[in-house]
Amino acid sequence: MESIESLVSFFKNRLTSVTKKLGLSALKSNAIMLISLSSAGFLSLLVSIDIARSLGVEEFGVYSMIISIQTIFSLFAGFSIGTAAGKYVSEYRVRNEVQAREFAKTGLVLLFLFSAISFCVYLMLADVIGNQLYHTPSIVGLIPLSGMVMFSTAAWSTVIGIAQGCQRIRLLAFMQVASPGLSLLTIVLLLPYFGMNGIFIGFFVSQSVVSGVAITSLNASDFPFLAHQTKILDPVVGRKLLSFAVPSVIASLIVGPVYWFGNTTLTLTNGFEALGFFAVAVVFFQSLGVLSNSITIPLVPKVSELSVGSSERVEILVSGTFKAGSSLIFPIVFGMALFSGYIVSFLYGPKYSTSREMVYLMVTASYFAILSSIVSAMIIGIGRMWVNLTLDIVWAVSFVVIALVAISPYGGAGLAVAYTGSYAIFLIAKLAVSKRVLNLDLSGVNRIVAVSGLFFLLGYIVNFYSSGSNLAINLALLLIGTIVLLGISRNLRLS
Repeated sequence: MESIESLVSFFKNRLTSVTKKLGLSALKSNAIMLISLSSAGFLSLLVSIDIARSLGVEEFGVYSMIISIQTIFSLFAGFSIGTAAGKYVSEYRVRNEVQAREFAKTGLVLLFLFSAISFCVYLMLADVIGNQLYHTPSIVGLIPLSGMVMFSTAAWSTVIGIAQGCQRIRLLAFMQVASPGLSLLTIVLLLPYFGMNGIFIGFFVSQSVVSGVAITSLNASDFPFLAHQTKILDPVVGRKLLSFAVPSVIASLIVGPVYWFGNTTLTLTNGFEALGFFAVAVVFFQSLGVLSNSITIPLVPKVSELSVGSSERVEILVSGTFKAGSSLIFPIVFGMALFSGYIVSFLYGPKYSTSREMVYLMVTASYFAILSSIVSAMIIGIGRMWVNLTLDIVWAVSFVVIALVAISPYGGAGLAVAYTGSYAIFLIAKLAVSKRVLNLDLSGVNRIVAVSGLFFLLGYIVNFYSSGSNLAINLALLLIGTIVLLGISRNLRLS
């Protein structure tokens, strides 16, 4: 009884401390984003379940491969303009409102330019991708529709960046929820009649509608960036956006192709069915990403705003967010990992039961990715993009090396090991950089990472290297792990 009261007291004290240091508005923003992004993640999960059950394992693998390729072209189409616009709109709204509008309007113009070029190149390579690389003619016919989704995705992410720069948290929440919600509705209606074509049409329609509504809302508010007073394309502003975006694009062009490399290696080695099983694990990895987005989306503009003034306030904000987030996210992610077998069977059906081990490993990878994203948000917010790029290279090399070693003998599980191992290395590298390069005090965080990693390892051994029912052991691991992590967090001072 005393231990429970002690934990309750700890949470009250931590909440009071964070409220005083970060401000109630920051906590409210995080709460709104957490609720909206959790809802978005749930809706996206429902979309994937409908697609996976309707298509079957092998066709789901084909669909996942197209999405993997589409993601690479989306990087060129968006060109990280959304990230750059978010940074400069937030910064210049403090300095010069008119120039902030120039950044938003020029960002949209650059988006359409890069999207048009990317779409044409994507279509030109359709035959090479579908027939020559994967020997699957159906992919060729799907690429034009995939290109439309590429454009709508790039537009959606750019508008997200502008809204983020304006710190329009409610509008961001609307965009995050409305897009997958409308996608679910349109795909459920179209997929039975148009097959895989209906999936891409549904995504294009939903993202385009939501982006249009958001642009109208932003322009009709106190930020009329489409007004005649602002230039259609300001060269000076454009150069500044691109100078910020280039290292971000290079970093993204490392991540996207690396994911594609893993998927392609698995497909060419084990076939589209193996990729179909692995794609289920990727859904969980991406769905849990909303936990990091709910933290980092409000964090980036806030760090950017504070970086104009005191660096000490940036350190307080980021270190406090990291310490609180790491202890609160662990029970959710660890619980999903431990009971991944039950979750997969319930949501996707017995035919996807092979995905169980991959889901456990990918959920583990998501935990390390979530924690590392908090440091990334700070790096982006203060404009240290080349540091971010260097860390992405470390991650990419780790991923490729592990994938080449593990995929051949272990298939999809080997690819999942590449995700887990590389993101663990990624997090360790970011913690080292935060201390030695960025002078960010994260004392005690190493213990949280080490202990939580140990519990994930114990859970993996129990679930995949022991026989019999593990329900009671998993429940005990979840309870003990949560208590231990909270105990460590209690002894961490909020910098």
